[in-house]
Amino acid sequence: MAGAMVHRGPDDDGFYADERVVLGFRRLSIIDVAGGHQPLSSEDGTIRAVFNGEIYNYLDLRRRLQKRGHVFQTRSDAEVVLHLYEDLGDKLVGELTGIFAFALWDRKKGRLVLARDHHGVKPLYYAERQGGLVFASEIKALLASGLVGRIVDPEAVAQYLVYQAVPPPLSILKGVGQLPPGRILLHDGTGPRVRTYWTPPRQEHETIASLDEAAELVRTELEGAVRRQMMSERPLGVFLSGGVDSSALVALAARQVSHRLKAFSVGFVGPDEQVLTEWPWAKLVADRYNTEHHEVVLTEDIFRERLPHVLTSMDQPTSDGVNSYYVSLAAADHVTVALSGTGGDEMFLGYGRDATLLDEYERARRFYPLSPQYVLRIGRLLAAIPRDMIW
Repeated sequence: MAGAMVHRGPDDDGFYADERVVLGFRRLSIIDVAGGHQPLSSEDGTIRAVFNGEIYNYLDLRRRLQKRGHVFQTRSDAEVVLHLYEDLGDKLVGELTGIFAFALWDRKKGRLVLARDHHGVKPLYYAERQGGLVFASEIKALLASGLVGRIVDPEAVAQYLVYQAVPPPLSILKGVGQLPPGRILLHDGTGPRVRTYWTPPRQEHETIASLDEAAELVRTELEGAVRRQMMSERPLGVFLSGGVDSSALVALAARQVSHRLKAFSVGFVGPDEQVLTEWPWAKLVADRYNTEHHEVVLTEDIFRERLPHVLTSMDQPTSDGVNSYYVSLAAADHVTVALSGTGGDEMFLGYGRDATLLDEYERARRFYPLSPQYVLRIGRLLAAIPRDMIW
């Protein structure tokens, strides 16, 4: 299973096994490059952990835990998770700020704990088999276990055609689930129990008085988010498409580094040999913030040659997977970590269909006593249908 994920963690591997549990890990070293080997162990060896992601508030948590007598063996942010569990049990997730997926094995209690970050940035798949649980960061690892079959779930296909991705708890394969964002899974031999530890706030309590106040609030939040994401001991860059989301990331990230920020753009050569790209816009941003700008041209030959590997790299079908693969391929020769604007268009209504969906929701809310979730589902279905077919 670990071998199926070498591409995720090319720097190191590690394993733990006892009579009930086997944990495996592949590492991409970002923080504590020299000392962050996993699986991690508590001082008495009764708790083991594997962790993927970053904990942004780990230094504050570390200082607090040290004051309580905890002794750290590494500088890794992952070790904070282990010590927090010793103090708080499965309530530790309430203290974490970051992007993560992790597994903790408590040998004394005979309990496995899985958790996924608030927004589901880091993946975590699992399947119940023969009274036990098999889990991994990628479906490919589950297939490598020999315990999971390759049977496509028709419901997942239908969901993909509506949302352009497979939403949790489904996965593209029958019998394989995704742990949803903001959830924790407990397994003590009697079957998995999933509970919610976080949901997005349903409404803002403070009234925003003006557009200027709203702009300042958004700018402050984005600056903080970008600053937290740039925590790395390895080279870091930004994907720059030229759109508003990635341009904002470059603008904010460039202010927080003392060197030239690396930025990456990909263009596509069309049938008429013209380059189909947002490069003019990306170049404007790159020049404005003096980035070390890398422009990669994707030809039809390169596209065809790499396409099988592109599809293999995607655990599940996603409309953004092909673009993400090629810009990641371009960046991999220069950086280990990259920021991207993924999700920005959805958050800030970057596409016309998103603004239309919001209008449809507001109109429907006035006339129909439906839940927001139901209205949004109907709205997304409508948004997927060509306009000339419904108006």
